[in-house]
Amino acid sequence: MYLKKLLFIQVLILLSGCLGGGGSSSDSNIDTSEPVDIDRLTEEEVIIIKITSLHNSLPLNSRDISISATVTDGQNNIVEDGTVVNFNTDLGIVTESVLTDNGIAEAMFTPNMQAGLATITATIGEVTDTLSIPIRPGAAGTIETSKVEPSVIGIANSGLIQSSKLEFLVKDKLGNLVADGTVIKFTLGKTTLGGGETITTQGDSGIEAEGTTNNGLVSVNLNSGTVSGSIDVIATIVTEDVSAIARVTIVSSFPDADHLSLATEFLNIAGGVTFGLKDNITAYVGDRFGNIVPDGTTVS
Repeated sequence: MYLKKLLFIQVLILLSGCLGGGGSSSDSNIDTSEPVDIDRLTEEEVIIIKITSLHNSLPLNSRDISISATVTDGQNNIVEDGTVVNFNTDLGIVTESVLTDNGIAEAMFTPNMQAGLATITATIGEVTDTLSIPIRPGAAGTIETSKVEPSVIGIANSGLIQSSKLEFLVKDKLGNLVADGTVIKFTLGKTTLGGGETITTQGDSGIEAEGTTNNGLVSVNLNSGTVSGSIDVIATIVTEDVSAIARVTIVSSFPDADHLSLATEFLNIAGGVTFGLKDNITAYVGDRFGNIVPDGTTVS
């Protein structure tokens, strides 16, 4: 009886040793911190690229800056060292290919002499990520007249268009459009008509005004007075003392009876003695302010 019990206990011990889990491992014990070989990824695993920089924007011709691309799989595990990351940019110069080190590929980016928005792309196979960095233009260096519309306006209360929009284009010394908000000063030319002409911008009105650029353009309106003639509007880059001039012609209103005069070449001709003598009669026509009426006005 004692021998049977002993054999039974030994059998139980053998069975427990065979069924025990001490020698096997499960998925929960895998070290996910190990680098991932992207060449061995399964269809369920995904490569993720995240491209970053410490700089939000850069001036023209600035020094090189670092662009970092962090590469991980779908479980946020870093890829193995030596993984190739390709870089390209549509503005400036960037390192073309970089190998990862501890999951990071660090490229160098250099702005060129062209302002704009640089879009930098990091690529592994068909996986990409992009980063945009504005390249700021230099200070205003040149200004030119872009548009005068219309170039001919009527005097005040003439019934014609009495305001002209003058637009100027402002660039830096390298030909890039200046940054938005660049201040431009406007003044009337030295030879004014004296009829109460004014210029106006967003907030100013008078014989002087200031405007700010948007996409390199700045505008001012010229409002006519009561005197006809040609008048200049001067746009000046304050920091550089560089100017551009736009000219507008102000024409008079309709003829006015109180400003119609006649003159003869000869006050007395011998018409009763000689036939066919001619005497030139000239009509001087002005508007109600005494301005000369526009060319082509019909006089009968």
